[in-house]
This record gives sequence, C-alpha cells and structure tokens, in this order.
Amino acid sequence: MKQLFLFLLLINIVYFFWGFASKSDAISVVKKTPLYKEKVLEPLVLLNNKAGVEQGAVAAEVLSQAIAKDCFVVGDFSTEESPNQLLIDLKGVDNKASIVVSRMVSEYWVTYSSNRDWQQALRDVEELKVKEVTNLWLVPNGDYKGVISLGVFVTEARAKVRLDELKEKQVNATILSREKSRYGVKVETERNKKSIQDFLNTSKGEGKNSIRKITC
Repeated sequence: MKQLFLFLLLINIVYFFWGFASKSDAISVVKKTPLYKEKVLEPLVLLNNKAGVEQGAVAAEVLSQAIAKDCFVVGDFSTEESPNQLLIDLKGVDNKASIVVSRMVSEYWVTYSSNRDWQQALRDVEELKVKEVTNLWLVPNGDYKGVISLGVFVTEARAKVRLDELKEKQVNATILSREKSRYGVKVETERNKKSIQDFLNTSKGEGKNSIRKITC
C-alpha cells in the first residue's frame, strides 16, 4: 500500500513539472510571435531631414519675396542719346539702370516728294511758299534727303485734315505711316515711385519726368 502511494505521488510530481514546462513554452512562443506581417511593412523615412529641406526651401522663397524689387521706366525721349544725363542721375538711386525702348508709337508724316532730286526739291520749296504753304521743312540728309516735310501727326485723322488743307492750295501731298521708338531709363529698385521723383527733383538733370511701373 505504501508503495502504491509513493508511485501515485511520483506520477503527480512528474505531471506537475510537465504541465509547468508546457506553459513556459507557450508563453515563450507568444512573446516571439511578431505583431505585424512582414510582407506588408512600409519602409521608414527619416522625416526630420526631409522636413528640414522643405523648411529651408520655404524660407529661401520667403526671403526672395521679401527683397523683391520693383521696376520703373523713367522719361520719354525721341532719341536713344537723350536720356544719358537721366541715366547718370538714376544710377545715384540704384546701380541697376539702363536705357531701353520704352514704347513704340505710330506717327503720320505728311510729305511732298521731289523724287529725291535736291535741286528740284529747292525749286519745289519756293513754289510751295508762293502757294502760301507754311510749316514746311526740307530734309537735308539721311534716307529722306530731298523730301519736303509738311507736318508730323500722332493720329491719321489729323494728318488727313492737313492733307485736305494742302489740296485746297493745289498741293498733292502724301501721308507716310511710320513706327518710331521712344526711349527711357529702366530702373530696378527697392524704392517707390514717389522717392524716385523726389530724387530727380533734387538732381541736376531734368526734374520732372514721366514714371511708370513695368514688369521686371
């Protein structure tokens, strides 16, 4: 009987340790099981560096806008040489100044042609004076040498009025349409329009000039 009791006790001890070992293995397996599926993992990105680059680009853009300059065209001249003094004056405001074509204008020129024959042109001038034609000018040189100018007008309608006046005096004139350049000084500056005009008013050149803002 005693032997049977010892045998049962031994079986219980063995069963106890076997059960404890089985639970330990189960716990170990659970801890080692990953909480995600390896096949669906996304690559990690170092956000700090990326954010730094983006913030740097934004800061550079803001700085660029903060120091952006405005552009103006100052003056309105018929020849490219005329704005030279103005250019010198405006360089006192800002070093970035240059003479540019500010705009193109149409003009209507009423002329009396003598077929570019200078001697004939001289005789025609005298005949026009006899017909009491005033405001005339004989072009002395250049591409239009020998042409008698009877007026230059900014509109075709006004030129036609002049043409009709000449026809009443038996003068057969013609109208030439031309495109001409007007010149000014382009200034790129951080100043505003008023400050540029104030500067010009105190400079030794022409004080009052037309000033208009343009795209840089």
